[in-house]
Amino acid sequence: MDSCKLTFAIGLLLSLLCRPGTPEMFSSTRQLIKLLAAESRILTAAEDFITQEKERLQSLKDQLKLIRKRYNEGLVPRSPDYQETRGYIVPLPEPPEVEAERVDYVGHPVNAYNLIKTWHSVSYQIVEQSRLNQRGSLAQYDQVNECPIPLLSPTDFHDTMASLSTSMPTQTDISGSIDAIVRLQETYELPTNSTADGVVMGTHASGVLSSRDCYVIARKAEEIRQSGFAIQWYEKALENSYDEWWVKDAFYRLGTLLKGLASYERGLGYLRIAQEMDPENRTVVDMVASAENTVDRNENFTASTYRKPPHEYRRYHVGWLSDYMKLCRGEHFDRDPEVVKALYCTYRYGILPYLRYNEEIFNFNPRIALIYNVIKNRDINMLKDKATAGLSSSRVGDPAKSKLSNERISKTSWLWDTEDERIFKLSKQVADITGLSTQYSTLHSHAEPFQLVNYGIGGQYQPHFDYYENDMLRNVPAFIQDTGDRVATFMFYLSSVKAGGATVFPKLHVRIPAVKGAAAFWFNIRRSGDREPLTQHAGCPVLLGEKWVANKWIRELGQEYNRPCGLTPEATDFDY
Repeated sequence: MDSCKLTFAIGLLLSLLCRPGTPEMFSSTRQLIKLLAAESRILTAAEDFITQEKERLQSLKDQLKLIRKRYNEGLVPRSPDYQETRGYIVPLPEPPEVEAERVDYVGHPVNAYNLIKTWHSVSYQIVEQSRLNQRGSLAQYDQVNECPIPLLSPTDFHDTMASLSTSMPTQTDISGSIDAIVRLQETYELPTNSTADGVVMGTHASGVLSSRDCYVIARKAEEIRQSGFAIQWYEKALENSYDEWWVKDAFYRLGTLLKGLASYERGLGYLRIAQEMDPENRTVVDMVASAENTVDRNENFTASTYRKPPHEYRRYHVGWLSDYMKLCRGEHFDRDPEVVKALYCTYRYGILPYLRYNEEIFNFNPRIALIYNVIKNRDINMLKDKATAGLSSSRVGDPAKSKLSNERISKTSWLWDTEDERIFKLSKQVADITGLSTQYSTLHSHAEPFQLVNYGIGGQYQPHFDYYENDMLRNVPAFIQDTGDRVATFMFYLSSVKAGGATVFPKLHVRIPAVKGAAAFWFNIRRSGDREPLTQHAGCPVLLGEKWVANKWIRELGQEYNRPCGLTPEATDFDY
């Protein structure tokens, strides 16, 4: 019996026997006759349903067995032990190195993708099924087979799994992690074969990407016009797969891409394979005919083979975006030799004369510096612990109309000076280091609260300005209304990043690495009061590891005597 007939029959059985509000049957022989007449069909359908359920559960069991095997073999970090405390299940304390192992594991993009994919599959089969059951409807609709879907009654097991649904990956996580892999390859020019094999910058993942994963990544690369990478991912996907449903589509897309890049004969070869697999597809047939005509018209045609490196077929980027990616990769730029020669490291003295900090100057005008050892591990852990519960997807744009965007892939949380004495002291420390006022108040505040940012797989913030543009200042929160713009940015690095994650200034060709315990500091507003467009900056995609930062934005109000206007419009922060 096909799946549609099966599900319809089970739905019929449930509607006859279990539907809430259905009139009783015992009071009418006609109702009983209907049940008796349907008995044979319902019996067969129920037996088939049980068979299919056994197959589904066996598939799920095999999947969980594989996860357990990898767990027992130490291919993934171990989970903590738990205990019940006052009615709550809480994890037992663990040594710091265990947490570090987990950070290293999920900090690898292939591990992170496989983790998300695995548990999304499990949750789809268990948690989602339970959630549907708990809606009270005994029949849902199968959009694929266009027929009702019978649902099992909830069990204690389903209820337990359903309670975990908020921590289970969703389809959005699957899509986001695929986007991240493509973004990382585009930015860092990662080789396709080694990435598919789970090797990124010499670091091995605990698993590899499947053929279907490669196909899905190829689709994404094609979507963003990365033809070179798309071709490589399609070829990788087809190395060991011929029976999957997506194979004919991969052959067609691969042939079409190669044809578009003037690799006609090779493209024609793939298109012919696609036609053999789907001879009735008019689109494929027409594309084959077009490729054949193109080859026939070129008498002096020499078969071209796709041998170019990926970057030769990359989509075009405007200058600053191209420079941004080069900076993220750490490529060398020829800056003014006189400027580079003059850069130096020094001691920075704050308001308190007995405190000094190690400072490295990265640029003079505007002044951009990295100040080392300005926050202790205990304060780093405190900030991260307090921020974790309030993390939400980062937004961009006008405060009144902010939106989610792929320009910024991270989560943020805000921590106020009034929330904890330790946070207040950190704000005072920023004031001591910078010589600027960070006084907080409910009206006319001199600074904003700390913005904690945690970056995920391929997390980034594309080039942007910290100062507000156009009419955005009208829409800022009440506590910073009429306080001017963000005169300065002070950014604590709360973690070091194994690869990627640098802060870059594309217009200045400046690159600052993420160094745990250090802080980047620069002025967004010139001493003349004008905005400084050269401070356009970006957070490069995180390639390996974890990135946390804490931003403190300081307002113009309150700095009149701390950073006075210059004697000339061109005055810099070295002209005192």
